[in-house]
Amino acid sequence: MLVRFTDDASVFEEGIDTGGPRREFFTLLMKHLKDWPIFDGSDGHRFLVYNAKAVREDEYFMAGKMIALSVVHGGPGPHFLSEDLVQYLAGRPSFNSTVNAITDEEIRKVLQEKARLLCLWKTF
Repeated sequence: MLVRFTDDASVFEEGIDTGGPRREFFTLLMKHLKDWPIFDGSDGHRFLVYNAKAVREDEYFMAGKMIALSVVHGGPGPHFLSEDLVQYLAGRPSFNSTVNAITDEEIRKVLQEKARLLCLWKTF
C-alpha cells in the first residue's frame, strides 16, 4: 500500500514513502475510527455497541477492514478497544468486564440493581 498526502491545494507532498506516511495515515485512521458511534466507553476501554444506522451503512464491516488493513500494513492496532473485548475476539471463552464499564447511565443502574438483587438472593 502506498500513501501520498496532499496539501490544501491538492498538490502532492514530495517525499518517498518508506513507511512513514503509511503509518501516519493508519494512525490518523485509528484516531478517527475510535470516535465512530459503533464504539462506546472511555479511552482505552471502548466496546462495540449496537447502532441501527451503522448496521444499515455497513460501518461494522468497514471498521473491521480498516483495523485489519492497519495491522497488516504495519500501522497501529485499535488501542482504543477494551482489553477484555480484544481478548474475547481473539478466542478467550469468557468476558471479564464489570457493570461499571457501561457508559449508558440507565442501563448501568438497571444492571447494578440486578447484581445487587442476585447477591441478596445468594445470601439466602
